[in-house]
Amino acid sequence: MNISNIIWSPELVQEWLEIAAKVERVLPPVGPKMAQARLMVVRDWLNLLWDELDEDEKCKEPRFYPTNEQITQWEIVVLRWFPLLADGRDKRILWWRACGMGWARIASRLHFERHTGMRRHKQALEELVRKLNAGL
Repeated sequence: MNISNIIWSPELVQEWLEIAAKVERVLPPVGPKMAQARLMVVRDWLNLLWDELDEDEKCKEPRFYPTNEQITQWEIVVLRWFPLLADGRDKRILWWRACGMGWARIASRLHFERHTGMRRHKQALEELVRKLNAGL
């Protein structure tokens, strides 16, 4: 994946953050038992459809299976983008928002008003976009 030619926008950065958050949820846990963890193997879509029909829970959302490109996006976001941000609060605001957390909950965790959280989120996104477009 060649990301050097991409012109970053806040919407595109937010989309990558959301993909990284989704991938983070389904990755196996890291620890001493990592060698024993089984990675889910993506099967063909027809078998997945039959498995969904066999399940008793009809409202259950289908499991998310990240592609190699999405896992690469997760690595880029976590290992390259977040070290570019100096403030730990900005990192948390970006990550929590990408995970789908509401503004009121983010604000209560960081002890400020939700409008301040929204403003800090926008500023952090713009700072990240500026640094990515500068090639840092």
